[in-house]
Amino acid sequence: MDVSYSYGQRHIVVPKKIPIVQITPGDRGMVKKGVAVFLVAGQTPKGLITNSISVGEKGKAPPM
Repeated sequence: MDVSYSYGQRHIVVPKKIPIVQITPGDRGMVKKGVAVFLVAGQTPKGLITNSISVGEKGKAPPM
C-alpha cells in the first residue's frame, strides 16, 4: 500500500492475516449485553468515561 503524506510517500506492506478495520457511525442499540466491544476509558469522580466504542460486526469481536 502506498501512503502519501504532506512531506512525501511511503510504501507499507500489510501482511495477509492483518485485519483491515473500517470505523463507521453507529447507534447505542449496537451495544448490548454479551457483545464484544473495544474502548479506551478515563476515570472520573463519577466513574468511567469514553468518547467512542467499537463494536464487532456479525458476532465478531473488534480486532483491536
